Amino acid sequence: MSSLIETSPHLYFSKNDPFDIRLGDLVQAPKTSTHPLISICGYPDDEGIKNNGGRSGAHGGPDAIRNRFYRMTPPLENPHHFPQLKDIGNLNIGGFHLLERHEEISQLAFRALNQNSFWVGLGGGHDYGFPDGDAFLKKFGSKTKKPIIINFDAHLDVRPLKNGQVITSGTPFYRLLEKYPDQFHFVEIGIQPFCNSPQHFQWFKDHGGFCMTRPEILESPKTMKDFVLEKLKEWHLLTPKTPCYLSVDIDAFSTSFAIGCSQSWPSGLTPKEFFPCFKELCNIFSVCSLGVYEVSPELDQDDQTAKLAAEILYNYCVIQGQKYAGNQF
Repeated sequence: MSSLIETSPHLYFSKNDPFDIRLGDLVQAPKTSTHPLISICGYPDDEGIKNNGGRSGAHGGPDAIRNRFYRMTPPLENPHHFPQLKDIGNLNIGGFHLLERHEEISQLAFRALNQNSFWVGLGGGHDYGFPDGDAFLKKFGSKTKKPIIINFDAHLDVRPLKNGQVITSGTPFYRLLEKYPDQFHFVEIGIQPFCNSPQHFQWFKDHGGFCMTRPEILESPKTMKDFVLEKLKEWHLLTPKTPCYLSVDIDAFSTSFAIGCSQSWPSGLTPKEFFPCFKELCNIFSVCSLGVYEVSPELDQDDQTAKLAAEILYNYCVIQGQKYAGNQF
């Protein structure tokens, strides 16, 4: 299949000013081996959301995120440590079955990880959590140290395939847990109990999943960062440098901050809670793969959801650059 469509050059924002460099100026610019390489791929596809009965619009998510991300500037501290960005474009979804699209992303992501690149997937439906996770587990699942997948989400996304064959945005971790039983640790953060059936919760637990619900986080006297770290330590999962795939479904956030998605709730996460926790996890674990999913510009307001997703990607890049410079991998 013709797998990729080149990112539109107009998304690589530039002021054309050497004293006001933007990330659009840096993308695919040659750098030395002292800079980590981050491969970025977009999934302009919300068929899985539609199959799950959700509102469409996430097909525009990848470019909406890029539009905000490439306008950003390198960090004020150590700007020269910012990673090399390799934007490989958007998946070509035309004329191909959803399963074929997933297989293509799994192959692309695995190839990038094998070439010592970090992988960033921009969605698009959260069903793409399966190929992102599949590539990650192919690369790191056979190692002595069991890898970890951490998902920020309102939903468990462990639904079985509809009629045993239809992929939906609710199926990614069902598919991963079925394909790789007991081969990775799986943690869900921010789950909304009223969005998930008791049967799905039980299946999740029966398959070794660890869960921190949104009410547990809200009711704790601790900060979200401290609450999450304490739980991971309690579960014996707080092992530095463990290979990690970090998934962020944007509907984990409050409607106040992420209205542009298929479904969000007022009681969801806030950026003030999320970013300290996210940064700490990126610093502790070796987050080789990041996915940000379900940004839906058609449902957004003033690009606030796309901006939030761009900030997540930006913080990930800054941390990876800092760690690489300090040889913390």
